[in-house]
Amino acid sequence: MDAMTHEKPGRRDTARERETASLVVRYLAGIVHDPLSPPPLPPQLEGVEGLRELAASLVEVSAFAVRLAGGDLSGTLPVRGAFAGALKMLQANLRHLAWQASRVAEGDFSQRVEFMGEFSQAFNAMAYKLDQSQAALRASESKYRQLAITDSLTGLYNLRYFFAIAEKEFRRALRHRRPVSVIMLDIDNFKAINDRHGHAVGDTVLREFSVNLTRVLRGADVLARYGGEEFIVLLPETGPEAGVAVAAKLRKNVEGCFIGLESGCLNITASFGVSSFAAFSGNRLTAAEIMEQTVKRADQALYRSKNAGKNRVTYLEFGDASADGQGVGASRKMRNTI
Repeated sequence: MDAMTHEKPGRRDTARERETASLVVRYLAGIVHDPLSPPPLPPQLEGVEGLRELAASLVEVSAFAVRLAGGDLSGTLPVRGAFAGALKMLQANLRHLAWQASRVAEGDFSQRVEFMGEFSQAFNAMAYKLDQSQAALRASESKYRQLAITDSLTGLYNLRYFFAIAEKEFRRALRHRRPVSVIMLDIDNFKAINDRHGHAVGDTVLREFSVNLTRVLRGADVLARYGGEEFIVLLPETGPEAGVAVAAKLRKNVEGCFIGLESGCLNITASFGVSSFAAFSGNRLTAAEIMEQTVKRADQALYRSKNAGKNRVTYLEFGDASADGQGVGASRKMRNTI
């Protein structure tokens, strides 16, 4: 009877093993649930071989995963194994992704992600759209910048931009004691062209006339539409004789500018006025005053060309006041522009 009332030793060992296994599971589950505050190792498990080391590794891996999920990419994980290796690879990918995002933030929209599946597709689509938007913005900015400084009909610089460039050039000329010339020119009988053939033909004349002017000038020269049928040219590093020579070449080139009409050909001529500044000795004028005076003299010289029969070049010295009161008010228009 006593043998029947006592549990067999084998059964007691199996129950004890089950209890130990259950305790191990609860202990490891506690680490997984809260890796930052893991439960202490129960005294009953002190003798389980390798459990303490396994628990320590699980704490490291779990805590690393929690920090990674929170955006902390600076940690290290000394644990080895497939799961730890996967977390380290994820950390490396996220670090690289963070670097790529910083490059995108700085305007480098060429960045592409190839290692994170669906996320890669979303990131790459974003970078591509940003790149396209930036390209469109640059093109739009360039277009509007160009529109802001050019004349819409002729494509030449407008007067405001011309004087902004001219003032810098006159300052440079004064600083380095280098000559600078200005040419004012006007299409002859332009009002008659408009009255006889209409403004559409007049616009064609202005466009063709502008193209012919650009063919003669150097890259450093600055050509602008002054207004109506008037134009102005800035010639850096150019003294009186060279300035007159350029104007004469322009006059000859323009004289051969034929505009085709249904009724025949329309021959265009223009009148020119030139002035230069090269007298640096004893000068007390500012660059802005020199620019205004040079433009004024070129305008007065143009007026004399018109009065002398048109289709000619007239030069007027910078200090020649004999033509004061003549011209079309170039200096006044300049002051209202700049």
